[in-house]
Amino acid sequence: MGFGNSESRISRRAYLNRKRATAKVVRESYKPHPPRPAPTPRAVLKELFDLLEEYAPIWYTEELHDRAKAALSSNEK
Repeated sequence: MGFGNSESRISRRAYLNRKRATAKVVRESYKPHPPRPAPTPRAVLKELFDLLEEYAPIWYTEELHDRAKAALSSNEK
């Protein structure tokens, strides 16, 4: 991470204090991102299920598929 990188989150400028002849770093104010709502367990299970279906690892058996599908079906509203 260099000071000249325009994509850095905090832009820094150095200026010279003429009385003390020292460099000082000035940072722009930090603005935090608004908090994201926590995902529901069902949303996480669905995302994992979709990934397993897409990539189909060798250990992902038909039994595990059926269990995940049953868990998703039982939580549907």
